Amino acid sequence: MNFNNFFFLSKREKDIVFNMESVNIPILTTGKQDSQGSHVTSSYSKYDDSRLSLSSWGLPQPVLKYYRKIGITRLFHWQAECLCTGNVLGGGNLIYSAPTSAGKTMVAELLILKQVMEYKRKALFILPFVSVAREKMLSLQELYQDVGVRVSGFMGNFNASGGFSNVDVAVCTIEKGNSLINRLLIEDRIKELGAVVVDELHMVSDTSRGYLLELLLTKICYVARKCEPVKEISENTHRNPVQIIGMSATLPNIHLLAKWLFADLYVTDYRPVPLTECIKIGTSVYDSQFKKRCDIYNDYIVPGDDEHIIPLCLETVSSNHSVLIFCPTRNWCEKLCESIAREFYRISRDSKYQGETGFIFLLTLIIFSLF
Repeated sequence: MNFNNFFFLSKREKDIVFNMESVNIPILTTGKQDSQGSHVTSSYSKYDDSRLSLSSWGLPQPVLKYYRKIGITRLFHWQAECLCTGNVLGGGNLIYSAPTSAGKTMVAELLILKQVMEYKRKALFILPFVSVAREKMLSLQELYQDVGVRVSGFMGNFNASGGFSNVDVAVCTIEKGNSLINRLLIEDRIKELGAVVVDELHMVSDTSRGYLLELLLTKICYVARKCEPVKEISENTHRNPVQIIGMSATLPNIHLLAKWLFADLYVTDYRPVPLTECIKIGTSVYDSQFKKRCDIYNDYIVPGDDEHIIPLCLETVSSNHSVLIFCPTRNWCEKLCESIAREFYRISRDSKYQGETGFIFLLTLIIFSLF
């Protein structure tokens, strides 16, 4: 395979995938920015369902093999539609919003691969926290390693050996990303950069760190407006000097952000696994219509656990499901984890759970991670 011309690289190839019979899909919102940055509503194109297969997009075999290993062989409809929104495949900026676990990151992974392997330019992948950035660095290394794409990180006290010059994809926190952009501007090397991906774009409104993300994006927009767009000779089209790709599950002012960044806009509420919203009042759990669903296990209410998190976790885990808990601070997270592990260990000695293999296995993982 010629890696200089692979996967959804041109408008011609996009037209092959998408038949041009236009249909409107009301549950999704998509649009693009005109020359003044206003939001323009557009429609989707109807396409052959078989083209959702990853193998039909011309991806390198090692990448396809990695995705198959983790159980991904097809794109979701919304991912294909998002990739083909506006001028995204031509290097235009993209802001998109989708629920948690809908597959947002995969869209960015494919666009990064396009920038690095077709245009031979580098990419920044910016995440808000060191732990998340490190996890993403490791996963991208596994995804890209067999196609020769070098991935490393800039986060906390960790910096890539040899600096930015020795990487193709740099995974970094907001602060490190801003420093890298400053250095590239000072050294007049910004042309080495082809894409900036911002995960959790809603952090731009964060009172303590949001200004750094805003400065970073402002500098990229300034460079894009100042420099001449790169002309694609074979297509007679233009792409941005640096493509901005921003994503989040919670963006209340997404239209304003898209207008500010002169970006194509895509929004979906698609969720692969349905999520049922409930609210806990006292020891009772109600659904979104405030109809009572159940009561919390009274036998396992722990002193000091005013929110009844432990019995709620116990109910879910004992049904062979997983639990994800969000805490406002790292310290809070650590203390709650210790509390859950301690109480689960005590509860596991109850004869009711001695035969629950899955429960004991999860308990072992929790305690191992702590100690």
